[in-house]
Amino acid sequence: MSRDYSAENAQFYDAVEAEGWLSILEKTTPLEGAIQYVGTKNSKRFDICPNHSCSEHKLWPKTKGGKPTGNFVLFDDANHTGAGYCHKCRTRFSRFDIIMSFNNCDFPAAANEVKHAIGFRPDPNYVPKANTKKNVGIAGPKEPTPSELEDSKRLIKKMNDAWEQSVFLNNDIALPAAKYFAKRGITTLHGMMKKEVKFHPAMPFFIPISHPSEDREPEDALAREKLISYCKNHWAFSGFIEKEIDNVRAPVNANMGNHPCLLLMVRTKYGEPKRLHRIFLDKEGEKADFSKAGFEVKKMMPGGVGLEVTGCACYIDDVSPVVGVGEGFETVLAVKHVSQLPMDCSINAGGLGNYQPRDGVKFVIIFEDKDASKTGEREAKKLEERLLHEGYSVVRLTPPMDLGSRKSVDWLDVLCEIGPYGFPEIVHRWREIVT
Repeated sequence: MSRDYSAENAQFYDAVEAEGWLSILEKTTPLEGAIQYVGTKNSKRFDICPNHSCSEHKLWPKTKGGKPTGNFVLFDDANHTGAGYCHKCRTRFSRFDIIMSFNNCDFPAAANEVKHAIGFRPDPNYVPKANTKKNVGIAGPKEPTPSELEDSKRLIKKMNDAWEQSVFLNNDIALPAAKYFAKRGITTLHGMMKKEVKFHPAMPFFIPISHPSEDREPEDALAREKLISYCKNHWAFSGFIEKEIDNVRAPVNANMGNHPCLLLMVRTKYGEPKRLHRIFLDKEGEKADFSKAGFEVKKMMPGGVGLEVTGCACYIDDVSPVVGVGEGFETVLAVKHVSQLPMDCSINAGGLGNYQPRDGVKFVIIFEDKDASKTGEREAKKLEERLLHEGYSVVRLTPPMDLGSRKSVDWLDVLCEIGPYGFPEIVHRWREIVT
């Protein structure tokens, strides 16, 4: 008898829920303070960031003395979700992101760590049932507070307003978007993206600024002053947003004015809208000039309760038995231009690892980025292994190019530097895969 992977997965997640993610993280990671104080006023910035490049997996001493502290916090409902956030690198981590980062492993290895931690063994006679096991002394998921619910309503309205104020890409107002496509050698796709990609002529752009209370080294204050100076002297600067912490009032955001912007609708696999992803441009179709100073011009709009995007994507095309998925919008554009293959965009590398195909998909072609950090390859491999485990047919493709001195290359680079023949035959003949 063949293994029933679906039933085994259901049994695994039932066992995980019964154990609780705080217990699992305690057994599989070095997190201590974040687990001990989750859901309390002492929980914030009480542990080390899973991202080694942010924390070097070490605590650091408080600037005013006292016990060593950190920047990482587990969310109040972490026993249910296992998720957390670093206030230093401003990164949200899923439960498996945390385990993979601390243990320097891929998704299958992290899943095995969890199975070992909870003593999981699949039962061939398993029947799903309600979980009755309780964790003593560990906080479980909490109901959202009224302020959290109000905050989510405000953010939803903000996104709805932005979407309503936007136009389809074949509108004359969307000329910067047309130039953005054309500069990438793509001149025929704007009419194919009416549903899920739009153009906003004037979206506000903000640059976050660390508060003095977050200083870790003396150099942090100097870096903050340089950032404040950059913002004040930029042609688009519109003012600072300040915040008082520990009796110190200082800028925490710089309003850098309104700019042309592509908007990508991010949905669950079932079609429920969750967020808008923004790609800021200038009037000539180039990326907004903040990118030249090292600022990210591809940003997800903020979310709140009920607006989580793990597993979500921009599902650009209608459902097809064969679908491609890439982590970046430019990869998606390149593949569609070359082959008209129906494409989904996972927005970033982490989204690629958590990507969920919609119902009706049978064959997934993964277009990974090639990075010096190996992030794209790692997340694509994680996705490939999970989808194979779930019964999909999968092909994973990497750009046939050397990095050279570059940090990364994607499939738009392949199109621009090699041309359509740089794409494997399966991409050109995808219609023959499922008949």
